[in-house]
Amino acid sequence: MLRNATALVVEDSNAVRHYIASILRNQLNCKTIHQAMSARDAMRLIESGVKVDWIFSDWEMPGMNGDEFLLKIREHPNTSKIPFVMITARNDKDSLIAAAQAGVTDYLVKPFTATVFINKVRRIFTTLERRSMERFLAHSESRVEATFAGGKKFSGALVNISFAGCLIITQLFKGNDICVHDTADISITHMDQTTVVKAELLRIEDYRDTPTPRLMLQSAFQFIEMDEANREKLKNMITYFRSLADRGKVEVIGEDEQA
Repeated sequence: MLRNATALVVEDSNAVRHYIASILRNQLNCKTIHQAMSARDAMRLIESGVKVDWIFSDWEMPGMNGDEFLLKIREHPNTSKIPFVMITARNDKDSLIAAAQAGVTDYLVKPFTATVFINKVRRIFTTLERRSMERFLAHSESRVEATFAGGKKFSGALVNISFAGCLIITQLFKGNDICVHDTADISITHMDQTTVVKAELLRIEDYRDTPTPRLMLQSAFQFIEMDEANREKLKNMITYFRSLADRGKVEVIGEDEQA
């Protein structure tokens, strides 16, 4: 689930910190885990440029409490969207409301078992994954090139995109050797930045919104593999389209059908 993720565990108790790290590593297959004994140490780590995908933080810590740490994380554009799980012995309504108002993603009440921790992360992951499946109509200048086995290349336009895949318009695939479930390298150029991902062809149909529908295809691809650099480029592209959608300049067209 968290195989490609980087987690930051912030907890002044060595025992609790190591316990959380062991669950992340051994049961959630988390790729990289950073540990900090205080929120101040955690902030220094983040400010140094270390990439973090998930934060698990204690509330009561010396120097800077977890809620103060959370507010700093939410204030900065580079970290404002990071899932933040607050771990606390507090279970009163006022504390939970305060955490929610500060922007906490979810919380865990001590003591907790590995099963409770894993189920909590799974629920958060499912929610985030559902949001990532939002498809956005693409900018008209976004260009795409699909390269299949044997070097067959087809250039076209990006119709819509999500973290899961994309819909593109291309010229007719010539010959009968390209079909559904074939894989291709998809190169998407947007605002002078090119993102390359490996994808599976899921659907092919005539593109009818053209004077020559038999010469154009609309093809749906599901992303199946990308390196970290291209994942970050895709994230930046999606973030840009989401910002346009928030301002009503492009349309959100629901969750990805191929998710």
